Amino acid sequence: MRALDSQVVVITGASRGLGAAIARAFGREGARVVVNYYQSPEQTADTIAWDDYQTQVEGSVKGALHLLQACLPEMRAAGEGRFVGISSNLVQDPAVPYHDYTTGKAALLGFTRNMAGELGAEGITVNLVSGGLLDETDASAATSDAVFDAIRQNTPRGTVTTPEEVADA
Repeated sequence: MRALDSQVVVITGASRGLGAAIARAFGREGARVVVNYYQSPEQTADTIAWDDYQTQVEGSVKGALHLLQACLPEMRAAGEGRFVGISSNLVQDPAVPYHDYTTGKAALLGFTRNMAGELGAEGITVNLVSGGLLDETDASAATSDAVFDAIRQNTPRGTVTTPEEVADA
């Protein structure tokens, strides 16, 4: 694998939270970073509709598919590549009722496993990083202190993971 200073890294969802932390981490290591973001409209419903699920699945899987397809020609030409998706351990342990989000991330897990199996022989790895419910993000701002306390009590370090810690992974 080439040094990071000769790499181009595309970060989607890089305007805030974990995406921004990942972009800063790659920049700090010398990579040329391309950032992308999408501003989601305010949620107005108190219920989850199919459209909410569809939005999450499309954001997770359709976005990953299109990005991977766009990058594959260059990765194949180089004989190597790294595709890293961001998931959540809420797939395994839904500590908070983010049903549509968790479903989208579960679908991303399936996509990742399929692509890893298909592309691994070409020297292209496809992986997920799952930091869990992250502290200090817009997405976790509505999470109660009781949930964060429960997470702290059930983790080996007794802390809630920050976006910067996941970015450094």
